[in-house]
Amino acid sequence: MQNKPKTNAELMEQSVKRRLLVAPVLDLGEIVSSPQLAAREFAITLPSPVDGAPVKLPGAWAKFSETPLRLTRRAPRIGAHTNEVRGDQRRKPLSIAEATLASVRAKSGEHDKLPFDGIKVLDLFWVLAGPGATRVLADYGATVVHVESSKHIDTLRVIPPYQFANPHPEGAGGFQSANANKLGVSIDMHMPEGREVILDLVRWADVVTSSFAPGVLDHLGIGWKTIRALNPRAILLESCLMGQTGPWRTFTGFGNLAASVTGYMTLAAERGGIPSGPWAAYTDFIAVRYNTLALFAAIDEQRRTGRGQRIDQAQAESALHFAAPGVLDFSVNGRVVRGVGNDDEHYFPHGVFACLGKDRWVAIAVRDDRDWRELCAEMRREDLLALREERAAAEAAVAAWCAEREAGAIERALQARGVPAHEVLDTAALYECPQMQHRGHWIECEHSIYQTTFVESGRLKLSELEPLKPKAAIHFGRDNELVLKGMLGYSEERIAGLAAKGALT
Repeated sequence: MQNKPKTNAELMEQSVKRRLLVAPVLDLGEIVSSPQLAAREFAITLPSPVDGAPVKLPGAWAKFSETPLRLTRRAPRIGAHTNEVRGDQRRKPLSIAEATLASVRAKSGEHDKLPFDGIKVLDLFWVLAGPGATRVLADYGATVVHVESSKHIDTLRVIPPYQFANPHPEGAGGFQSANANKLGVSIDMHMPEGREVILDLVRWADVVTSSFAPGVLDHLGIGWKTIRALNPRAILLESCLMGQTGPWRTFTGFGNLAASVTGYMTLAAERGGIPSGPWAAYTDFIAVRYNTLALFAAIDEQRRTGRGQRIDQAQAESALHFAAPGVLDFSVNGRVVRGVGNDDEHYFPHGVFACLGKDRWVAIAVRDDRDWRELCAEMRREDLLALREERAAAEAAVAAWCAEREAGAIERALQARGVPAHEVLDTAALYECPQMQHRGHWIECEHSIYQTTFVESGRLKLSELEPLKPKAAIHFGRDNELVLKGMLGYSEERIAGLAAKGALT
Protein backbone atom coordinates (compact mmCIF):
# COMPACT_ATOMS: atom_id res chain seq x y z
CA MET A 1 0.00 0.00 0.00
CA GLN A 2 1.42 3.35 -1.04
CA ASN A 3 2.08 5.87 1.73
CA LYS A 4 -0.06 8.98 1.68
CA PRO A 5 1.90 12.12 0.70
CA LYS A 6 2.69 14.37 3.65
CA THR A 7 2.11 18.09 3.89
CA ASN A 8 4.92 20.43 4.90
CA ALA A 9 3.30 20.84 8.31
CA GLU A 10 3.16 17.07 8.81
CA LEU A 11 6.77 16.66 7.73
CA MET A 12 7.91 19.34 10.14
CA GLU A 13 5.90 17.83 12.98
CA GLN A 14 7.51 14.41 12.51
CA SER A 15 10.99 15.87 11.97
CA VAL A 16 10.75 17.73 15.29
CA LYS A 17 9.15 14.83 17.14
CA ARG A 18 11.62 12.20 15.93
CA ARG A 19 14.65 14.54 15.62
CA LEU A 20 15.13 13.52 11.99
CA LEU A 21 17.59 15.21 9.66
CA VAL A 22 14.66 16.06 7.39
CA ALA A 23 13.37 19.52 6.54
CA PRO A 24 10.36 20.53 4.46
CA VAL A 25 10.98 23.15 1.80
CA LEU A 26 8.95 26.10 3.09
CA ASP A 27 8.38 29.36 1.27
CA LEU A 28 8.60 32.72 3.01
CA GLY A 29 4.87 32.83 3.61
CA GLU A 30 4.91 29.48 5.40
CA ILE A 31 7.80 30.35 7.72
CA VAL A 32 6.45 33.83 8.49
CA SER A 33 3.08 32.27 9.37
CA SER A 34 4.62 29.37 11.29
CA PRO A 35 3.66 28.42 14.86
CA GLN A 36 7.35 28.68 15.79
CA LEU A 37 7.66 32.39 15.00
CA ALA A 38 4.24 33.05 16.54
CA ALA A 39 5.24 31.34 19.79
CA ARG A 40 8.47 33.34 19.95
CA GLU A 41 6.66 36.59 19.07
CA PHE A 42 9.27 37.24 16.41
CA ALA A 43 7.28 39.68 14.28
CA ILE A 44 6.79 43.27 15.35
CA THR A 45 4.17 45.72 14.09
CA LEU A 46 5.06 49.31 13.20
CA PRO A 47 3.31 51.99 11.13
CA SER A 48 4.11 52.07 7.43
CA PRO A 49 6.24 55.10 6.44
CA VAL A 50 3.94 55.51 3.43
CA ASP A 51 0.42 55.63 4.87
CA GLY A 52 0.78 54.79 8.56
CA ALA A 53 -0.98 51.43 8.20
CA PRO A 54 0.31 48.69 10.54
CA VAL A 55 3.02 46.53 8.97
CA LYS A 56 4.52 43.33 10.33
CA LEU A 57 8.33 43.30 10.23
CA PRO A 58 11.13 40.92 11.24
CA GLY A 59 11.74 41.49 14.95
CA ALA A 60 14.78 41.13 17.18
CA TRP A 61 17.52 38.95 15.68
CA ALA A 62 18.46 37.67 19.16
CA LYS A 63 16.75 37.56 22.55
CA PHE A 64 18.76 39.24 25.34
CA SER A 65 17.56 38.42 28.85
CA GLU A 66 18.65 41.72 30.46
CA THR A 67 18.86 44.24 27.62
CA PRO A 68 16.30 43.10 25.01
CA LEU A 69 16.47 44.61 21.56
CA ARG A 70 13.60 47.05 21.08
CA LEU A 71 12.44 48.16 17.64
CA THR A 72 10.04 51.05 18.16
CA ARG A 73 10.64 53.50 15.32
CA ARG A 74 9.24 52.89 11.86
CA ALA A 75 11.38 53.18 8.74
CA PRO A 76 11.98 56.88 8.00
CA ARG A 77 10.90 58.86 5.00
CA ILE A 78 13.71 60.63 3.15
CA GLY A 79 15.15 63.41 5.31
CA ALA A 80 12.69 62.81 8.17
CA HIS A 81 15.35 63.11 10.88
CA THR A 82 17.91 65.41 9.28
CA ASN A 83 17.46 68.26 11.77
CA GLU A 84 17.36 65.88 14.72
CA VAL A 85 20.65 64.26 13.74
CA ARG A 86 22.37 67.57 12.99
CA GLY A 87 21.35 68.92 16.37
CA ASP A 88 22.60 65.91 18.34
CA GLN A 89 26.03 66.79 19.77
CA ARG A 90 26.82 63.11 20.32
CA ARG A 91 26.81 62.64 16.56
CA LYS A 92 28.98 65.66 15.82
CA PRO A 93 31.96 64.56 13.69
CA LEU A 94 35.50 65.16 14.91
CA SER A 95 37.22 68.25 13.65
CA ILE A 96 40.31 67.76 11.47
CA ALA A 97 42.52 68.66 14.44
CA GLU A 98 40.73 66.21 16.76
CA ALA A 99 40.89 63.42 14.20
CA THR A 100 44.60 64.05 13.59
CA LEU A 101 45.34 64.00 17.33
CA ALA A 102 43.44 60.73 17.77
CA SER A 103 45.40 59.16 14.92
CA VAL A 104 48.75 60.35 16.32
CA ARG A 105 47.90 58.96 19.76
CA ALA A 106 46.94 55.61 18.28
CA LYS A 107 50.12 55.33 16.24
CA SER A 108 52.26 56.36 19.21
CA GLY A 109 51.03 53.34 21.14
CA GLU A 110 48.83 55.27 23.56
CA HIS A 111 45.81 53.29 22.35
CA ASP A 112 47.49 50.10 21.12
CA LYS A 113 45.52 47.84 23.44
CA LEU A 114 43.32 45.46 21.47
CA PRO A 115 39.55 45.95 21.98
CA PHE A 116 38.95 42.61 23.70
CA ASP A 117 42.13 42.36 25.78
CA GLY A 118 41.25 40.84 29.14
CA ILE A 119 38.01 39.20 27.92
CA LYS A 120 37.96 35.46 28.72
CA VAL A 121 35.77 33.19 26.60
CA LEU A 122 34.77 29.56 27.15
CA ASP A 123 33.93 28.50 23.60
CA LEU A 124 31.65 25.44 23.40
CA PHE A 125 30.61 26.37 19.87
CA TRP A 126 31.07 23.94 17.00
CA VAL A 127 30.81 23.86 13.18
CA LEU A 128 30.76 27.45 11.81
CA ALA A 129 27.92 29.76 12.92
CA GLY A 130 29.45 30.02 16.39
CA PRO A 131 33.23 29.56 16.07
CA GLY A 132 33.46 32.24 13.39
CA ALA A 133 32.12 34.77 15.92
CA THR A 134 34.51 33.87 18.72
CA ARG A 135 37.34 33.96 16.16
CA VAL A 136 36.69 37.71 15.83
CA LEU A 137 37.08 38.12 19.60
CA ALA A 138 40.30 36.08 19.56
CA ASP A 139 41.71 38.12 16.67
CA TYR A 140 41.34 41.28 18.71
CA GLY A 141 42.74 40.21 22.04
CA ALA A 142 40.27 37.93 23.84
CA THR A 143 41.54 34.72 25.41
CA VAL A 144 39.28 32.12 23.82
CA VAL A 145 39.41 28.52 25.04
CA HIS A 146 37.81 26.32 22.40
CA VAL A 147 36.60 22.99 23.80
CA GLU A 148 36.18 19.89 21.67
CA SER A 149 36.57 16.13 21.96
CA SER A 150 37.81 13.48 19.58
CA LYS A 151 35.00 11.28 20.94
CA HIS A 152 32.38 13.70 19.57
CA ILE A 153 34.20 15.13 16.57
CA ASP A 154 33.30 18.56 15.24
CA THR A 155 31.50 18.29 11.90
CA LEU A 156 33.73 21.00 10.46
CA ARG A 157 36.72 18.70 10.93
CA VAL A 158 35.27 16.25 8.39
CA ILE A 159 34.40 18.77 5.69
CA PRO A 160 36.88 19.66 2.90
CA PRO A 161 39.05 21.35 1.82
CA TYR A 162 41.80 19.29 3.44
CA GLN A 163 45.53 19.90 3.55
CA PHE A 164 47.08 18.11 0.55
CA ALA A 165 43.59 16.70 -0.23
CA ASN A 166 44.15 14.21 2.61
CA PRO A 167 40.81 13.64 4.44
CA HIS A 168 42.25 13.88 7.94
CA PRO A 169 40.41 15.77 10.71
CA GLU A 170 43.58 17.64 11.68
CA GLY A 171 43.90 19.04 8.18
CA ALA A 172 40.40 20.46 7.61
CA GLY A 173 40.86 24.02 6.38
CA GLY A 174 37.46 25.31 7.46
CA PHE A 175 37.95 24.16 11.04
CA GLN A 176 41.41 25.69 11.26
CA SER A 177 40.21 29.03 9.90
CA ALA A 178 37.17 29.22 12.19
CA ASN A 179 39.29 28.48 15.27
CA ALA A 180 42.55 30.29 14.57
CA ASN A 181 44.01 32.41 17.39
CA LYS A 182 42.17 30.33 20.00
CA LEU A 183 43.47 27.98 22.66
CA GLY A 184 42.38 24.43 21.90
CA VAL A 185 41.58 21.88 24.61
CA SER A 186 40.16 18.36 24.39
CA ILE A 187 37.67 17.64 27.18
CA ASP A 188 34.94 15.01 27.26
CA MET A 189 32.26 17.02 29.04
CA HIS A 190 29.95 13.97 29.03
CA MET A 191 32.17 12.44 31.72
CA PRO A 192 31.76 13.71 35.31
CA GLU A 193 35.48 14.50 35.46
CA GLY A 194 35.33 16.47 32.24
CA ARG A 195 32.21 18.30 33.41
CA GLU A 196 34.07 19.50 36.51
CA VAL A 197 36.77 21.00 34.31
CA ILE A 198 34.09 22.81 32.29
CA LEU A 199 32.57 24.20 35.48
CA ASP A 200 35.99 25.54 36.53
CA LEU A 201 36.25 27.21 33.13
CA VAL A 202 32.78 28.71 33.68
CA ARG A 203 34.07 30.28 36.90
CA TRP A 204 37.07 31.65 34.98
CA ALA A 205 35.17 33.00 31.94
CA ASP A 206 33.49 36.30 31.17
CA VAL A 207 31.65 34.74 28.21
CA VAL A 208 30.35 31.21 27.60
CA THR A 209 29.14 30.22 24.14
CA SER A 210 27.27 27.12 23.01
CA SER A 211 25.66 25.82 19.84
CA PHE A 212 24.19 22.64 21.29
CA ALA A 213 20.54 21.79 20.77
CA PRO A 214 18.15 23.26 23.37
CA GLY A 215 18.32 21.39 26.65
CA VAL A 216 21.75 19.81 26.11
CA LEU A 217 23.60 22.23 28.42
CA ASP A 218 21.03 21.59 31.17
CA HIS A 219 21.35 17.83 30.64
CA LEU A 220 25.13 18.14 31.04
CA GLY A 221 24.68 20.10 34.27
CA ILE A 222 26.09 23.35 32.88
CA GLY A 223 22.92 25.22 31.92
CA TRP A 224 22.12 28.89 32.50
CA LYS A 225 21.03 28.48 36.13
CA THR A 226 24.30 26.74 36.96
CA ILE A 227 26.39 29.26 35.07
CA ARG A 228 24.66 32.19 36.74
CA ALA A 229 25.12 30.66 40.19
CA LEU A 230 28.81 30.03 39.60
CA ASN A 231 29.54 33.31 37.81
CA PRO A 232 26.86 36.04 38.14
CA ARG A 233 28.56 38.39 35.65
CA ALA A 234 28.90 35.74 32.93
CA ILE A 235 27.37 36.09 29.47
CA LEU A 236 25.88 32.94 27.91
CA LEU A 237 25.22 32.97 24.17
CA GLU A 238 23.28 29.95 22.92
CA SER A 239 22.97 29.63 19.15
CA CYS A 240 20.84 26.97 17.46
CA LEU A 241 18.61 26.58 14.41
CA MET A 242 15.21 27.60 15.75
CA GLY A 243 15.89 29.09 19.19
CA GLN A 244 15.60 27.86 22.77
CA THR A 245 11.79 28.05 22.89
CA GLY A 246 8.79 27.31 20.68
CA PRO A 247 7.26 24.12 19.24
CA TRP A 248 10.13 23.70 16.74
CA ARG A 249 12.94 24.27 19.25
CA THR A 250 14.12 20.64 18.97
CA PHE A 251 14.38 20.81 15.18
CA THR A 252 17.70 19.08 14.49
CA GLY A 253 20.23 19.67 11.77
CA PHE A 254 22.62 22.06 10.12
CA GLY A 255 22.35 25.33 8.24
CA ASN A 256 21.29 23.63 5.01
CA LEU A 257 18.14 22.38 6.74
CA ALA A 258 17.56 25.79 8.30
CA ALA A 259 17.88 27.31 4.82
CA SER A 260 15.13 24.96 3.69
CA VAL A 261 12.63 25.97 6.37
CA THR A 262 13.40 29.72 6.08
CA GLY A 263 12.50 30.02 2.41
CA TYR A 264 15.96 30.13 0.83
CA MET A 265 15.49 26.91 -1.15
CA THR A 266 12.51 28.43 -2.96
CA LEU A 267 14.29 31.77 -3.42
CA ALA A 268 17.36 30.12 -4.96
CA ALA A 269 15.65 28.45 -7.91
CA GLU A 270 15.20 28.98 -11.61
CA ARG A 271 12.10 30.87 -12.64
CA GLY A 272 9.28 28.32 -12.51
CA GLY A 273 11.75 25.57 -11.53
CA ILE A 274 12.05 23.30 -8.55
CA PRO A 275 13.73 24.59 -5.35
CA SER A 276 17.49 24.17 -5.58
CA GLY A 277 18.74 26.29 -2.73
CA PRO A 278 22.00 28.02 -1.93
CA TRP A 279 24.94 25.68 -1.53
CA ALA A 280 26.24 24.68 1.91
CA ALA A 281 24.83 25.59 5.32
CA TYR A 282 23.70 29.03 4.21
CA THR A 283 22.15 30.22 7.46
CA ASP A 284 25.46 29.51 9.24
CA PHE A 285 27.07 32.25 7.18
CA ILE A 286 24.31 34.65 8.20
CA ALA A 287 24.09 33.66 11.86
CA VAL A 288 27.83 34.03 12.45
CA ARG A 289 27.51 37.78 11.83
CA TYR A 290 24.61 38.14 14.24
CA ASN A 291 26.40 36.04 16.86
CA THR A 292 29.34 38.42 16.56
CA LEU A 293 27.13 41.49 17.01
CA ALA A 294 25.38 39.90 19.96
CA LEU A 295 28.70 39.25 21.69
CA PHE A 296 29.88 42.81 21.00
CA ALA A 297 26.71 44.24 22.56
CA ALA A 298 26.71 41.96 25.60
CA ILE A 299 30.41 42.54 26.33
CA ASP A 300 29.86 46.30 26.11
CA GLU A 301 27.01 46.03 28.62
CA GLN A 302 29.09 43.80 30.88
CA ARG A 303 32.01 46.24 30.85
CA ARG A 304 29.82 49.22 31.68
CA THR A 305 27.57 47.65 34.31
CA GLY A 306 29.15 44.36 35.35
CA ARG A 307 25.93 42.66 34.31
CA GLY A 308 25.87 39.35 32.48
CA GLN A 309 22.96 37.88 30.58
CA ARG A 310 21.66 35.01 28.49
CA ILE A 311 21.33 35.43 24.72
CA ASP A 312 19.06 33.19 22.65
CA GLN A 313 20.12 33.41 19.00
CA ALA A 314 18.06 31.49 16.41
CA GLN A 315 19.62 31.02 12.98
CA ALA A 316 16.17 31.01 11.38
CA GLU A 317 15.27 34.41 12.81
CA SER A 318 18.53 36.11 11.88
CA ALA A 319 18.28 34.57 8.40
CA LEU A 320 14.89 36.19 7.84
CA HIS A 321 16.50 39.62 8.17
CA PHE A 322 18.47 38.82 5.00
CA ALA A 323 15.15 38.08 3.28
CA ALA A 324 13.36 41.10 4.76
CA PRO A 325 12.06 42.50 1.42
CA GLY A 326 10.36 39.17 0.76
CA VAL A 327 8.98 39.05 4.30
CA LEU A 328 7.52 42.54 3.82
CA ASP A 329 6.09 41.62 0.43
CA PHE A 330 4.20 38.80 2.10
CA SER A 331 3.07 40.75 5.17
CA VAL A 332 1.96 43.84 3.21
CA ASN A 333 0.82 42.43 -0.13
CA GLY A 334 0.16 38.78 0.66
CA ARG A 335 2.57 37.89 -2.14
CA VAL A 336 5.11 35.05 -1.85
CA VAL A 337 8.41 35.73 -3.62
CA ARG A 338 9.64 32.88 -5.80
CA GLY A 339 12.99 32.10 -7.37
CA VAL A 340 13.88 33.86 -10.63
CA GLY A 341 17.30 32.33 -11.27
CA ASN A 342 19.88 35.01 -11.99
CA ASP A 343 17.30 37.56 -13.15
CA ASP A 344 17.11 40.88 -11.33
CA GLU A 345 14.20 43.31 -11.27
CA HIS A 346 16.35 46.40 -11.77
CA TYR A 347 19.68 45.23 -13.27
CA PHE A 348 19.69 43.66 -16.75
CA PRO A 349 21.32 41.93 -18.50
CA HIS A 350 22.27 40.20 -15.27
CA GLY A 351 23.70 36.73 -14.96
CA VAL A 352 26.58 34.28 -15.06
CA PHE A 353 27.82 33.50 -18.55
CA ALA A 354 29.91 30.59 -19.85
CA CYS A 355 33.34 31.52 -21.24
CA LEU A 356 36.20 29.82 -23.11
CA GLY A 357 37.55 26.74 -21.35
CA LYS A 358 36.04 24.02 -19.21
CA ASP A 359 33.72 25.29 -16.48
CA ARG A 360 34.81 28.92 -16.84
CA TRP A 361 32.29 31.66 -16.15
CA VAL A 362 31.92 35.39 -15.69
CA ALA A 363 29.29 37.30 -13.72
CA ILE A 364 27.98 40.53 -15.28
CA ALA A 365 25.47 43.04 -13.88
CA VAL A 366 24.27 45.90 -16.09
CA ARG A 367 22.86 48.55 -13.78
CA ASP A 368 21.62 51.17 -16.21
CA ASP A 369 21.75 52.48 -19.78
CA ARG A 370 25.25 53.83 -19.25
CA ASP A 371 26.56 50.34 -18.36
CA TRP A 372 24.70 48.93 -21.37
CA ARG A 373 26.32 51.44 -23.73
CA GLU A 374 29.77 50.52 -22.40
CA LEU A 375 29.07 46.79 -22.70
CA CYS A 376 27.80 47.18 -26.26
CA ALA A 377 30.89 49.22 -27.12
CA GLU A 378 33.19 46.53 -25.73
CA MET A 379 31.27 43.87 -27.67
CA ARG A 380 31.31 46.13 -30.77
CA ARG A 381 27.57 45.65 -31.01
CA GLU A 382 26.15 49.16 -31.16
CA ASP A 383 23.20 47.60 -32.99
CA LEU A 384 22.05 46.27 -29.60
CA LEU A 385 21.77 49.67 -27.91
CA ALA A 386 18.02 49.92 -28.39
CA LEU A 387 17.39 46.30 -27.40
CA ARG A 388 18.21 46.35 -23.70
CA GLU A 389 14.55 46.01 -22.68
CA GLU A 390 14.29 42.86 -24.78
CA ARG A 391 16.00 40.89 -22.05
CA ALA A 392 16.11 37.46 -23.65
CA ALA A 393 17.65 38.77 -26.87
CA ALA A 394 20.11 41.00 -25.03
CA GLU A 395 21.31 38.23 -22.75
CA ALA A 396 21.62 35.81 -25.65
CA ALA A 397 23.92 38.29 -27.40
CA VAL A 398 26.02 38.72 -24.24
CA ALA A 399 26.21 34.94 -23.79
CA ALA A 400 27.40 34.44 -27.39
CA TRP A 401 30.08 37.10 -26.94
CA CYS A 402 31.32 35.64 -23.64
CA ALA A 403 31.49 32.11 -25.04
CA GLU A 404 34.36 33.17 -27.36
CA ARG A 405 36.49 34.90 -24.70
CA GLU A 406 38.38 34.15 -21.51
CA ALA A 407 36.59 35.06 -18.29
CA GLY A 408 39.55 37.02 -16.89
CA ALA A 409 39.86 39.10 -20.06
CA ILE A 410 36.15 39.94 -19.95
CA GLU A 411 36.41 40.97 -16.30
CA ARG A 412 39.35 43.28 -16.94
CA ALA A 413 37.83 44.86 -20.03
CA LEU A 414 34.42 45.55 -18.49
CA GLN A 415 35.79 46.77 -15.16
CA ALA A 416 37.98 49.22 -17.08
CA ARG A 417 34.75 50.59 -18.51
CA GLY A 418 33.05 50.74 -15.10
CA VAL A 419 30.75 47.80 -15.74
CA PRO A 420 30.37 45.36 -12.80
CA ALA A 421 31.92 42.06 -13.89
CA HIS A 422 34.03 39.37 -12.29
CA GLU A 423 35.38 35.99 -13.21
CA VAL A 424 33.77 33.18 -11.22
CA LEU A 425 36.70 31.86 -9.18
CA ASP A 426 37.38 28.32 -8.06
CA THR A 427 39.45 27.62 -4.94
CA ALA A 428 42.83 27.81 -6.65
CA ALA A 429 41.97 31.06 -8.43
CA LEU A 430 40.62 32.52 -5.20
CA TYR A 431 43.96 31.90 -3.52
CA GLU A 432 45.80 33.60 -6.40
CA CYS A 433 43.35 36.53 -6.57
CA PRO A 434 45.44 39.75 -6.47
CA GLN A 435 42.91 41.46 -4.19
CA MET A 436 43.02 38.65 -1.64
CA GLN A 437 46.81 38.57 -1.79
CA HIS A 438 47.01 42.35 -1.39
CA ARG A 439 44.90 42.20 1.76
CA GLY A 440 46.98 39.37 3.22
CA HIS A 441 43.94 37.16 3.45
CA TRP A 442 45.84 33.86 3.47
CA ILE A 443 48.05 33.42 6.52
CA GLU A 444 50.67 30.69 6.72
CA CYS A 445 51.06 29.13 10.18
CA GLU A 446 52.66 26.09 11.81
CA HIS A 447 50.95 22.70 11.76
CA SER A 448 51.78 19.74 14.00
CA ILE A 449 51.41 17.18 11.17
CA TYR A 450 51.94 19.06 7.92
CA GLN A 451 54.60 21.53 9.20
CA THR A 452 52.68 24.47 7.73
CA THR A 453 49.15 25.25 6.62
CA PHE A 454 47.11 28.27 5.60
CA VAL A 455 44.19 29.88 7.40
CA GLU A 456 42.02 32.81 6.41
CA SER A 457 42.54 36.21 7.99
CA GLY A 458 40.03 37.78 10.33
CA ARG A 459 36.74 39.28 9.17
CA LEU A 460 37.46 42.81 10.37
CA LYS A 461 40.23 45.31 9.67
CA LEU A 462 40.57 48.31 11.97
CA SER A 463 42.34 51.43 10.75
CA GLU A 464 44.57 51.83 13.81
CA LEU A 465 44.96 48.29 15.19
CA GLU A 466 46.25 45.10 13.61
CA PRO A 467 44.53 41.82 14.51
CA LEU A 468 46.62 39.07 16.03
CA LYS A 469 48.18 36.84 13.40
CA PRO A 470 47.69 33.08 13.98
CA LYS A 471 51.00 31.31 14.58
CA ALA A 472 50.00 27.65 14.85
CA ALA A 473 47.00 25.58 13.81
CA ILE A 474 44.91 23.95 16.53
CA HIS A 475 45.18 20.20 17.01
CA PHE A 476 43.38 17.96 19.49
CA GLY A 477 44.45 18.88 23.01
CA ARG A 478 47.16 21.30 21.89
CA ASP A 479 46.74 23.65 24.86
CA ASN A 480 45.51 21.26 27.54
CA GLU A 481 48.47 21.85 29.85
CA LEU A 482 48.54 25.60 29.28
CA VAL A 483 44.85 25.94 30.15
CA LEU A 484 44.57 23.38 32.95
CA LYS A 485 47.87 24.07 34.66
CA GLY A 486 48.65 27.63 33.66
CA MET A 487 45.15 29.14 33.82
CA LEU A 488 43.16 26.92 36.18
CA GLY A 489 46.08 26.03 38.46
CA TYR A 490 45.67 22.24 38.24
CA SER A 491 48.55 20.15 39.51
CA GLU A 492 50.41 17.80 37.18
CA GLU A 493 49.01 14.89 39.20
CA ARG A 494 45.42 16.05 38.67
CA ILE A 495 45.99 16.52 34.95
CA ALA A 496 47.54 13.08 34.67
CA GLY A 497 44.57 11.60 36.53
CA LEU A 498 42.11 13.26 34.17
CA ALA A 499 44.05 11.97 31.18
CA ALA A 500 44.19 8.44 32.62
CA LYS A 501 40.42 8.39 32.99
CA GLY A 502 39.93 9.51 29.38
CA ALA A 503 38.49 12.91 30.22
CA LEU A 504 41.03 14.82 28.10
CA THR A 505 40.47 13.20 24.71
